[in-house]
Amino acid sequence: MLLRHATPVKNLFPIIDDGLLCCKARGRRKVVWLHAPARSSWGVIHTVRRHGGRVEDVVVSFQDRAQGDCHFQLRERGDVIIRRRDGAFAYQLAVVVDDALQGVTDVVRGADLLDSTPWQLALQGALRLPTPRYAHLPLVTEPGGAKLAKSRRSVALDPTQAGRQLHEALLLLGQDPPVTLKLESPRTVLDWACAHWSLDRFHGVRQVRAAPAGRC
Repeated sequence: MLLRHATPVKNLFPIIDDGLLCCKARGRRKVVWLHAPARSSWGVIHTVRRHGGRVEDVVVSFQDRAQGDCHFQLRERGDVIIRRRDGAFAYQLAVVVDDALQGVTDVVRGADLLDSTPWQLALQGALRLPTPRYAHLPLVTEPGGAKLAKSRRSVALDPTQAGRQLHEALLLLGQDPPVTLKLESPRTVLDWACAHWSLDRFHGVRQVRAAPAGRC
Protein backbone atom coordinates (compact mmCIF):
# COMPACT_ATOMS: atom_id res chain seq x y z
CA MET A 1 0.00 0.00 0.00
CA LEU A 2 2.63 2.46 -1.10
CA LEU A 3 1.89 5.70 -2.90
CA ARG A 4 3.56 6.04 -6.27
CA HIS A 5 6.93 7.80 -6.19
CA ALA A 6 5.82 9.89 -9.17
CA THR A 7 2.93 11.38 -7.20
CA PRO A 8 3.88 14.98 -6.28
CA VAL A 9 3.74 15.69 -2.56
CA LYS A 10 1.69 18.82 -3.22
CA ASN A 11 -0.99 16.71 -4.90
CA LEU A 12 -1.21 14.57 -1.78
CA PHE A 13 -1.38 17.46 0.64
CA PRO A 14 -3.31 20.47 -0.66
CA ILE A 15 -2.62 22.17 2.68
CA ILE A 16 1.11 22.28 2.05
CA ASP A 17 0.90 26.00 1.29
CA ASP A 18 -0.61 26.53 4.74
CA GLY A 19 2.77 25.71 6.24
CA LEU A 20 1.76 22.24 7.33
CA LEU A 21 4.45 20.41 5.41
CA CYS A 22 7.94 21.89 5.40
CA CYS A 23 11.23 20.42 4.29
CA LYS A 24 14.56 21.17 5.92
CA ALA A 25 18.12 20.16 5.16
CA ARG A 26 19.98 18.64 8.09
CA GLY A 27 23.39 17.43 6.99
CA ARG A 28 22.75 14.63 4.54
CA ARG A 29 19.37 13.85 6.04
CA LYS A 30 16.23 15.40 4.73
CA VAL A 31 13.82 16.18 7.55
CA VAL A 32 10.12 16.52 6.88
CA TRP A 33 8.37 18.58 9.52
CA LEU A 34 4.65 18.06 9.87
CA HIS A 35 3.49 20.84 12.15
CA ALA A 36 -0.07 20.64 13.38
CA PRO A 37 -2.21 23.80 13.32
CA ALA A 38 -3.08 25.54 16.59
CA ARG A 39 -6.42 23.76 16.90
CA SER A 40 -4.75 20.34 16.82
CA SER A 41 -3.67 18.65 20.05
CA TRP A 42 -0.19 17.76 18.92
CA GLY A 43 2.68 18.73 16.64
CA VAL A 44 4.72 16.02 14.95
CA ILE A 45 8.16 15.86 13.42
CA HIS A 46 8.86 12.97 11.08
CA THR A 47 11.99 12.04 9.19
CA VAL A 48 12.54 10.54 5.80
CA ARG A 49 15.44 8.73 7.47
CA ARG A 50 15.69 8.07 11.15
CA HIS A 51 16.61 10.99 13.36
CA GLY A 52 15.63 10.80 17.01
CA GLY A 53 15.16 13.23 19.85
CA ARG A 54 12.72 15.70 18.28
CA VAL A 55 9.32 14.14 18.94
CA GLU A 56 6.97 16.13 21.14
CA ASP A 57 6.34 14.66 24.58
CA VAL A 58 2.59 14.04 24.36
CA VAL A 59 0.31 11.10 25.03
CA VAL A 60 -1.83 9.83 22.16
CA SER A 61 -5.01 8.17 23.43
CA PHE A 62 -7.81 6.43 21.59
CA GLN A 63 -10.60 3.94 22.17
CA ASP A 64 -10.05 0.64 20.36
CA ARG A 65 -13.21 -1.39 19.83
CA ALA A 66 -11.43 -4.64 20.69
CA GLN A 67 -8.56 -3.56 22.96
CA GLY A 68 -10.30 -0.81 24.94
CA ASP A 69 -8.56 2.36 26.12
CA CYS A 70 -5.11 2.72 24.58
CA HIS A 71 -2.49 5.28 25.60
CA PHE A 72 0.91 5.77 23.96
CA GLN A 73 3.74 8.16 24.81
CA LEU A 74 4.62 9.58 21.42
CA ARG A 75 8.22 10.44 22.30
CA GLU A 76 8.91 6.85 23.35
CA ARG A 77 8.02 5.71 19.84
CA GLY A 78 10.73 7.85 18.24
CA ASP A 79 10.67 9.31 14.75
CA VAL A 80 8.72 7.51 12.07
CA ILE A 81 9.99 7.03 8.52
CA ILE A 82 7.52 8.51 6.07
CA ARG A 83 9.60 8.08 2.94
CA ARG A 84 11.86 5.14 2.20
CA ARG A 85 15.42 5.33 0.99
CA ASP A 86 14.30 4.33 -2.52
CA GLY A 87 11.98 7.36 -2.61
CA ALA A 88 8.70 5.51 -2.11
CA PHE A 89 6.33 6.73 0.59
CA ALA A 90 6.42 4.39 3.57
CA TYR A 91 3.54 2.49 5.15
CA GLN A 92 2.63 4.88 7.98
CA LEU A 93 2.02 7.83 5.68
CA ALA A 94 0.61 5.79 2.80
CA VAL A 95 -2.05 4.05 4.89
CA VAL A 96 -3.20 7.33 6.45
CA VAL A 97 -3.59 9.02 3.06
CA ASP A 98 -5.13 5.95 1.41
CA ASP A 99 -7.72 5.58 4.17
CA ALA A 100 -8.67 9.25 3.90
CA LEU A 101 -8.93 9.23 0.10
CA GLN A 102 -11.09 6.10 0.16
CA GLY A 103 -13.34 7.39 2.93
CA VAL A 104 -12.52 4.49 5.25
CA THR A 105 -14.59 4.71 8.45
CA ASP A 106 -13.52 1.49 10.23
CA VAL A 107 -10.17 -0.30 10.36
CA VAL A 108 -10.15 -3.93 11.52
CA ARG A 109 -6.73 -5.57 11.65
CA GLY A 110 -4.40 -7.69 13.76
CA ALA A 111 -3.17 -6.59 17.18
CA ASP A 112 0.42 -6.66 15.88
CA LEU A 113 -0.39 -3.31 14.22
CA LEU A 114 -1.72 -1.70 17.39
CA ASP A 115 1.65 -0.05 18.07
CA SER A 116 1.49 1.69 14.67
CA THR A 117 -1.81 3.37 15.46
CA PRO A 118 -0.52 6.31 17.55
CA TRP A 119 1.70 7.43 14.69
CA GLN A 120 -1.19 7.17 12.28
CA LEU A 121 -3.42 9.22 14.58
CA ALA A 122 -0.68 11.82 14.88
CA LEU A 123 -0.33 12.00 11.11
CA GLN A 124 -4.10 12.30 10.72
CA GLY A 125 -4.14 15.18 13.17
CA ALA A 126 -1.21 16.95 11.54
CA LEU A 127 -2.68 16.58 8.05
CA ARG A 128 -6.24 17.42 9.16
CA LEU A 129 -7.52 14.07 7.96
CA PRO A 130 -10.44 12.17 9.54
CA THR A 131 -9.72 9.40 12.04
CA PRO A 132 -11.51 6.07 11.48
CA ARG A 133 -12.61 3.72 14.24
CA TYR A 134 -10.10 0.98 15.06
CA ALA A 135 -10.50 -2.63 16.16
CA HIS A 136 -7.35 -4.73 16.65
CA LEU A 137 -8.13 -8.44 16.75
CA PRO A 138 -6.03 -11.04 18.61
CA LEU A 139 -3.32 -12.86 16.69
CA VAL A 140 -3.38 -16.64 16.55
CA THR A 141 -0.01 -18.08 17.59
CA GLU A 142 1.57 -21.50 17.87
CA PRO A 143 0.56 -23.51 20.98
CA GLY A 144 3.83 -22.41 22.61
CA GLY A 145 3.19 -18.75 21.84
CA ALA A 146 5.54 -18.38 18.85
CA LYS A 147 4.37 -16.54 15.75
CA LEU A 148 2.87 -18.64 12.97
CA ALA A 149 5.44 -18.83 10.19
CA LYS A 150 6.57 -21.06 7.35
CA SER A 151 10.09 -20.96 8.77
CA ARG A 152 8.76 -22.70 11.89
CA ARG A 153 6.86 -25.19 9.73
CA SER A 154 3.49 -24.01 10.96
CA VAL A 155 0.70 -26.19 9.62
CA ALA A 156 -0.94 -24.59 6.60
CA LEU A 157 -4.70 -24.20 6.27
CA ASP A 158 -6.45 -26.93 4.30
CA PRO A 159 -9.00 -25.45 1.84
CA THR A 160 -10.91 -28.72 1.83
CA GLN A 161 -11.56 -28.25 5.58
CA ALA A 162 -12.62 -24.59 5.44
CA GLY A 163 -15.81 -25.03 7.47
CA ARG A 164 -14.04 -26.85 10.30
CA GLN A 165 -11.17 -24.34 10.33
CA LEU A 166 -13.56 -21.39 10.48
CA HIS A 167 -15.23 -23.13 13.43
CA GLU A 168 -11.84 -23.43 15.14
CA ALA A 169 -11.14 -19.74 14.55
CA LEU A 170 -14.47 -18.80 16.14
CA LEU A 171 -13.59 -20.96 19.16
CA LEU A 172 -10.23 -19.23 19.52
CA LEU A 173 -11.97 -15.84 19.46
CA GLY A 174 -14.39 -16.92 22.19
CA GLN A 175 -17.49 -16.83 19.99
CA ASP A 176 -18.76 -20.19 21.34
CA PRO A 177 -20.07 -21.73 18.09
CA PRO A 178 -22.12 -24.94 18.38
CA VAL A 179 -20.16 -28.16 17.86
CA THR A 180 -22.33 -29.19 14.93
CA LEU A 181 -21.29 -26.06 13.03
CA LYS A 182 -17.90 -27.58 12.20
CA LEU A 183 -19.65 -29.97 9.82
CA GLU A 184 -21.34 -27.19 7.87
CA SER A 185 -20.24 -25.33 4.75
CA PRO A 186 -18.09 -22.19 5.02
CA ARG A 187 -21.09 -20.04 4.02
CA THR A 188 -23.19 -21.49 6.84
CA VAL A 189 -20.41 -20.95 9.37
CA LEU A 190 -19.91 -17.35 8.24
CA ASP A 191 -23.65 -16.67 8.36
CA TRP A 192 -23.72 -17.90 11.96
CA ALA A 193 -20.66 -15.82 12.82
CA CYS A 194 -22.21 -12.64 11.39
CA ALA A 195 -25.37 -13.18 13.39
CA HIS A 196 -23.59 -13.90 16.70
CA TRP A 197 -20.36 -11.90 16.45
CA SER A 198 -19.29 -10.10 19.64
CA LEU A 199 -16.11 -8.06 20.12
CA ASP A 200 -16.65 -8.24 23.87
CA ARG A 201 -15.71 -11.93 23.81
CA PHE A 202 -12.03 -11.05 23.35
CA HIS A 203 -11.89 -7.53 24.78
CA GLY A 204 -8.30 -6.61 25.65
CA VAL A 205 -6.85 -9.86 24.28
CA ARG A 206 -3.89 -9.41 21.91
CA GLN A 207 -3.11 -13.02 21.11
CA VAL A 208 -4.60 -16.49 21.43
CA ARG A 209 -2.74 -19.79 21.21
CA ALA A 210 -3.84 -22.40 18.72
CA ALA A 211 -4.62 -25.83 20.08
CA PRO A 212 -2.02 -28.54 19.33
CA ALA A 213 -2.69 -30.39 16.08
CA GLY A 214 -5.41 -33.01 16.44
CA ARG A 215 -7.06 -31.55 19.56
CA CYS A 216 -9.84 -29.57 17.86
